[in-house]
Order: sequence, then structure tokens, then C-alpha cells
Amino acid sequence: MATLVRRLCYDLHGLPPSRHQQKLAAQHGLNALAESLLASPHYGERWGRHWLDVARYADTKDGVLMYGDNRIRPFAYTYRDYVIRSFNQDKSFDRFIHEQLAADQLGLPDNAPELAAMGFLTLGRMFDRNRHDVIDDQIDVVTRGLIGLTVSCARCHDHKFDPIPTADYYSLYGVFASSEEPVDRPRIEIPGKDGLGYEAEHEKQLSEVRKMLSSQHTSLMATARSRTARYLLKVATTEPDINETSIFFLSLTPKQIRPQILHRWRLFVAARAKVGDPVFGPWHDLLTKRPPNSDEVPESTQFLPAWKASGVDPRLLDALTTSPPTRVQEVTDLYARVLLAAVADKTLTDSDPLRKTLIGRQSPTWFPLRQTWYYMSRADKDKYRGLVRGLDILAVKSPNAAGRAMTLRDSDELYAPVIFRRGDPTLPGQPVPRRFLQVLSGPMAKAFPNGSGRYDLARAITSPTNPLTARVLANRIWMHHFGEPLVQTPSDFGLQSERPTHLALLDFLADRLIRDGWKLKPLHRLIVSSRTWQRDSVVPPTRPFTTQLTSDPDNRLLWRANRRRLDLESLRDTLLSVSGRLDPMMFGRPTSITSPDNRRRTLYAIVERQNIPDVVRNFDFASPDCSSARRQVTTVPQQALFMLNSQFVLRSAQSLASRSKSQDPDIARRVDRIYRLALRREATEDEVVLGTAFVNARGWDQFAQVVLMTNELMFVD
Repeated sequence: MATLVRRLCYDLHGLPPSRHQQKLAAQHGLNALAESLLASPHYGERWGRHWLDVARYADTKDGVLMYGDNRIRPFAYTYRDYVIRSFNQDKSFDRFIHEQLAADQLGLPDNAPELAAMGFLTLGRMFDRNRHDVIDDQIDVVTRGLIGLTVSCARCHDHKFDPIPTADYYSLYGVFASSEEPVDRPRIEIPGKDGLGYEAEHEKQLSEVRKMLSSQHTSLMATARSRTARYLLKVATTEPDINETSIFFLSLTPKQIRPQILHRWRLFVAARAKVGDPVFGPWHDLLTKRPPNSDEVPESTQFLPAWKASGVDPRLLDALTTSPPTRVQEVTDLYARVLLAAVADKTLTDSDPLRKTLIGRQSPTWFPLRQTWYYMSRADKDKYRGLVRGLDILAVKSPNAAGRAMTLRDSDELYAPVIFRRGDPTLPGQPVPRRFLQVLSGPMAKAFPNGSGRYDLARAITSPTNPLTARVLANRIWMHHFGEPLVQTPSDFGLQSERPTHLALLDFLADRLIRDGWKLKPLHRLIVSSRTWQRDSVVPPTRPFTTQLTSDPDNRLLWRANRRRLDLESLRDTLLSVSGRLDPMMFGRPTSITSPDNRRRTLYAIVERQNIPDVVRNFDFASPDCSSARRQVTTVPQQALFMLNSQFVLRSAQSLASRSKSQDPDIARRVDRIYRLALRREATEDEVVLGTAFVNARGWDQFAQVVLMTNELMFVD
């Protein structure tokens, strides 16, 4: 019973059993203890951390030269707290998914705490603001994390193994390319008196951001229109370049043309330059029918009758007749003069065929206000980035600032996805709809009808017709209870994954999950009450156990329990707990794991992306750079050295030794008290004898440290 009690407490709480929990199990059974653990807020802390591995959660950014306050995402913790609360509430997992992908589209109030759920999409790496890589990361965390498919493999070509064409990747690309993270994050907590000063300063700095954004938006579009001749000349005389779509410009000067606008001009002209077009029909005839590699263009006079018959704009015809161009640049200059003259003519409406080429959302020179940053020159970009970064720094330096949600919202202009041939954004190919994977929805599935499609995507992922989501989730739950999953690749259920030994069991668990309304707690109850979970991990040296060990050493047939080493969080939290130093405070801003004053659960320590503490590296913490399917388990010397030399361990040992003091000075009884506090059992006679001898030679602090270093404390049977 003691082994099962300890196993259950670590499974559901990540903490050693308390005396009360041991008594509860002894008096009322294991099921009563399970109910108590599931009702405790510590359950959400334990199982929320498992989900944060999948969500590649971190409290910091990964930008170049980001140090100190600059590296902190001040409100990342709101996502972590949302996850903990969701598990404690036993929120149905389909709703949990909907909120993480599209909380902004669920009709929630403007300050709803659930808006923090979209940290699932916004807390990934920044990739130095390369939008294509950010979207690729979002596709990866959604598909591997929720449906167990490696869709990102189809970025450059059809998936090599699974039935996922490149078109499916860019269908999802269109969903996330149509979504943006707002500068002004919605506040999801009511500010207290101590936070009012922050709110006032935040609004002041935010107004400066908005003012600069609006000014730059107006100025940059006006400049783009004035440079129409330069853009058209580039379109006519150069080939596309990858820089035109990389969204990664560090050294643009005020005099440079903007690569993104040039790219849109290329697409715009390519779509319009055809015979019979009233504006770009002449462009097609003059530039595509000139001699190869020649700067000279055909005479306009030979095309005039056809142009008049096809309805070419009279103003353009007049210019072509008055001063017929003979070279490519003369054509581009002529077009620029005619188009700009239409813009300058205030008597014309924006529907005028020439004027609307440079005015309005369909124009290559237009871009949404929220995307202005990408078009700024280096100096203005640095200034604007400093203002935006100042909002984060202000929040970091304001410990009483009310929490805000790191959300997404649909862009003003939805992105129309196309396949990037070979993954190259400068080689746009066939258009594709924003829709779900064809292998799960069929080749005739309709495009997502609502905005960016994030909510439609969430519903498709949790649809009863999708066979993967519930199985992926059930497999992960099983893994955290048994140490090994049924499917050995929890984030890859594709054709390259190994077929599970217990496929029918996985199907049964997934079915139960759905029948129980996507609630996780009923599945926990089912698993921990099963004979399979309650098996012994110790293999007796007798038949048939020795035969079974030989035939199935990896325990694929689940004939015994797996002995598991405590992960970083459970190990550190255990040392705090048994030494009486654990701070039970939940939620809120993170603290450094290396701080000597940090006595909170490890869940609340800052998760770094760049300056990763040694203790985090050495104890196999999940990398926050991408979604983690499962943690590696290694045994390296640094782990033992940490337990020998770490100030954290030494303080814990000192505190444990101090807790064992009592009015009774008997050494043997104090040795027993340390065993009871640390290992939750009585010391054996041999342990008392050895402990007494050790204490007489080395003292109580080192004896307590030795007990904390035992395999019995660091492993779960």
C-alpha cells in the first residue's frame, strides 16, 4: 500500500505523500486518496506542467542581444496560470483546445481570463521576426501537439511518408498568416491600487506607439505611391528575390524601395498584364513582345487599334499616343505619370480604374496599419521597436501590474494562401483554401468560412470524425501514469510510427475520454484503479517472472510497473517539501530557479530560452524551443554533483536536520524521524545503526543530505 500511495501522489501531484494522505489511504482506500488528490489544486500544477511541455512554454524571448528585462515576456505567466486552472476545473479538453486556438472568437467578454489561452500560439520563438518561421512554429505546435502529425515536414515538398501534401501545409499557413498579435494586450485582471500607476503609464506609452504607427503608416504609403516608377521598373527588369518576402529587413534606409511592396507589384502586374486589360493590356503587349534580352519595345502605333477596341483607358491611350515609348524605362515612367496624375486629380473617385491602382486596399502600395513596422526604415524601426519593447519593460518593472493576455486576433486583411514552391516565398504557386487536412476531412472539404479560420480549425481538430485527437491525448495521459506511452512517438502518429502493442487499449481509452465529455479526471480514476497500474515494479527472482523479464524486458505487455526517476520539478519540489521549506503560493509572476530565496514549486520558476541554468540542463527539462513529445531521461555525473554541492540541496538538508530536532536527544530516534520526514517510513534497525555511526562521524546536516540523495527518494516504484 505504501508504494501505491507514493506512486499515486507523484502521478497526480508530483509531491511525496503527506501523513494525512497516508492515513486517508489506510483508512478509506486508494480510491478515496485518488479523489482527494484530484480535488486538490496541486493536481493542476502537476498536470498543467505536462501540457506546458507540449505547448513549448517559456517566460522569455529568443531575440538577438536580448538580455535583462528585454528578454522577459512579462505576461507569459498568464498562459501558465490559465492551464493550471483549466486542469483543476477539469475543463473539457475540446473546450480547452477551442480556447487555445480561438478564444477571441468564442464570444467571451473583453477581459475574460480565458483569453490568456492563446499563449499556446503566441509564446513560441520569435525567429528574429521572420514571419514565415513563426507561422511554421505555430503549425508545428498545433499539429504535433493536438493531432500527432508532423505537418511541418510538408513546408517545402509533399510529406515523404504521410499523406500530407504541401497544399495542406499552406492551407494552415493561411490560417495563421491571417492572424496577428496586438500591441495592446487585453487586460484580464482588475488592477489594484498599487497597479493604477502602471495603468496610467502604460496608456501614456501606448498612445505614443499608436501615434508613431499612424504617422508612419500614412507617410510610408504616400512614399510608396510616389515611387511607382521605381517599382514598375524593377518589376519589368528584374527577377524576384527571396528578400521580397522574408520579412526580415534590418538595414532599410528611407531612400530604399520596400521589398514587400515590390513583391506585391509583381503579383499585381502579373495578374493584370494580359491582352484586353484596360490598364495593363498595353504593358503586356509592349514588354512581352519585345526582342529577347532587349531594352527596346515595339512601336505603340501597331497596337493602337486593338487597344481602342478592347477599351484601354483613354488617358493611358493619350499618353501612349502623345509620347510613344521606345524603351522599357520609358514604359514604366509613362505608367507612373498616368497613375500618379489620377491620384492627384481630386475630382475622381476611388473607383476610377487608374486611381484605384494606387489607392485602396487592392493597391500594391497599401498595407494594414498593424503591419507598418515591416515597412519602416532602420532608424524608425528601431525607435518603434524601442517604444513597443518599453511596454514590456514597464510591465516587468511593475510587479503589481494587472495580468494581460498574449492573444491573437484576425488581421484586417485576410491572407489568401498559395503554395510556396520548394518552400520559397518568392515562388508563389497554386492558390489553396484555408481548410483542414485532407487526410482527415476529405479532398472535397469546404474552406473555413469564419475569418482566419482558427475557430473552424479548432472545431475540426475536436470533431467526432477526427480519429486522432482523443487518441493522442489518451496516449499522453497513459505515458505520464506509466512512464512509457502506448505509442512510442506521442507527437507522431504517422506511418513511420511504431504500431502500439495495445492498439485496442488505446482505442478504448480514447472512446472513454470522449464519452466522458473530454474530461480528464474520469480517465485518471479509471487508470489508477486498474490492476495494470497497481502492479509491482519489483521482479521476484522466480518463475514465471524471470521468464517474462527475458521475453519482454521493455515491459511492452505491461506485466509489471516501471520504476521511474523523479523529473526536475518533482525532485526539487520534494526537497522543498520534506525539508519544510515549500512555499504553497500559486500563480503569478515567475521567479528564478537559481535564486536562494525561491521556495515556490518549480512550475513557477522562469523558463529560459537562452541563458538556461545548469540545473535545468542537467535534469532533462523539456526544451521550450519546440513542442516536446516526451522528456529524455539521462544519467550524467552533473546530477550527482548537484546533489553533493548545490547550495539548494545543502539548505534543504540543513532544514531537514533542523526539523528532526525534538526535546528527546536520542540519536536513534532522531535518525528515525529523518527517515519518516524524507522517505515517509520508519527506519530499519540496520539503517538506525548505520545512521547513528554516520552522525557521530559527520554530523546531522550531512546525514540528512545522504538521505536526500538516496535512490528511494529520487525514484518512484
